[in-house]
Amino acid sequence: MAPSSERLFDSLGHFGRLQACVYFASVFQAMSCGIHYLASVFMAVTPNFVCGIPGNVSNVLFYNSSESSIEDIWTLWTSTENYIVVQLENGEIWELNQCSRSKREVGLDLAYEYKGNKSMYSCSDGFLYDDTKWKSTVVTQWDLVCDREWLAKLIQPTFMLGVLIGAVIFGDIADRLGRQRVIWFTSAGQFLFGIAVAFTYDYYSFMIVRFLLAMVRKDDFSILIILANMAGKFSIGVAFGLIYLYTAELYPTIVR
Repeated sequence: MAPSSERLFDSLGHFGRLQACVYFASVFQAMSCGIHYLASVFMAVTPNFVCGIPGNVSNVLFYNSSESSIEDIWTLWTSTENYIVVQLENGEIWELNQCSRSKREVGLDLAYEYKGNKSMYSCSDGFLYDDTKWKSTVVTQWDLVCDREWLAKLIQPTFMLGVLIGAVIFGDIADRLGRQRVIWFTSAGQFLFGIAVAFTYDYYSFMIVRFLLAMVRKDDFSILIILANMAGKFSIGVAFGLIYLYTAELYPTIVR
């Protein structure tokens, strides 16, 4: 005796051209969903960095290596405990750490080791980042390091909170008004918020738009799974879920 699901498809019709169109349209939605979920993997990367320099640099020293610019030092950087010694055009010598900097009181010769007095300063001139691998991230754009590092770590939890709230709100609306209306609404929301997040001008607007994007993404993906299962047999729905899973393969190896 045929399973009840098979008898149901005998009445409604098996996998055909319409179901194939629905399925492949849903595939693109699923890939987009996976990209948004995993975006913070590379958007919130923290590259090597040191405190900004209060002037123009004439010489840079890192252990026994002397260079003319800090950009040439990054390939030698091995630990966050390291520091860079720079000599400014006015003769001042500074030691640059990740979250602080110090000015040597007596700067006769440029040497890496120094036992004399130093004056400690905060990173009021911003930070210098290693851009050899990452040209720009939200961390480098808004200086989410040192005492602001927790703001970078808050990006993904806030997104997942939006996922939770979106599942509760839009899941109930979909049961009440129908999934077709909700899928159109959430798809439009995903399109608009996905573009808007690229034009956010500060950290807080970025977080708000990402939160709203997460709300529509969760329900979008849940409904698409249902539609994929309705489009054909159960194996079609399983294949749809695997597409979302393997979206991670689209990302560079360095962030996986």
